[in-house]
Amino acid sequence: MTTRRQFLALTLPLALPLALAAPAVLTSARGARAAADEVFNTDGVAVHGTDVVAYFREGRVVDGRPDQVVRWRGAMWRFASADAKAAFEK
Repeated sequence: MTTRRQFLALTLPLALPLALAAPAVLTSARGARAAADEVFNTDGVAVHGTDVVAYFREGRVVDGRPDQVVRWRGAMWRFASADAKAAFEK
């Protein structure tokens, strides 16, 4: 059985850029946004609460902290540090 961390490690590098770029690429921005929200929004928390900045900086799945949150595209994005949060906001 694949764990959540294994699943994210395998799918995040492929799916995240597509989901974030989808509204600009596809003709139906509303449909693309809904599809991205379904994939990345679990109970209002994006990518199961993992830090997407740390993933690309460190090359591994890092859990985000509930006190380091940015609301973007209808979801709460969690980050492991204030530095990662600031990088995402840029």
